[in-house]
Amino acid sequence: FLGEASTLAANASACANEQSMFWNFHDYMFDQQPDESDTSMYAVENLAQIAGTLGMDPEQFTSCLSEKKYDKDVAKDLSDGQGVGVQGTPTVFVNGVAVVGAVPYAELKKEIDKALEANK
Repeated sequence: FLGEASTLAANASACANEQSMFWNFHDYMFDQQPDESDTSMYAVENLAQIAGTLGMDPEQFTSCLSEKKYDKDVAKDLSDGQGVGVQGTPTVFVNGVAVVGAVPYAELKKEIDKALEANK
């Protein structure tokens, strides 16, 4: 389930990408993320302020976000993920096998090694 805050954040990321600022926006949002129960950061006004702080054109960003310009893309990404069994993040597929969660490197390496061995 993708909540309203998550949908808005996904749209905001796409709007930041329009101004070639996706990674700047991503890094800021990741570094400044509040507790999961606090969604105040994900209000249009707050996201626009962040965009301006990062050097984006805040009017262009706000317009993009207010129009929900990327809602269809976000919905399609969600649907595509659900269609292949993704129920949470992170989820990584190794040769069709889902590795769910922030697993240690050793566990991911084990799945990769199994896939490599199976394809010999």
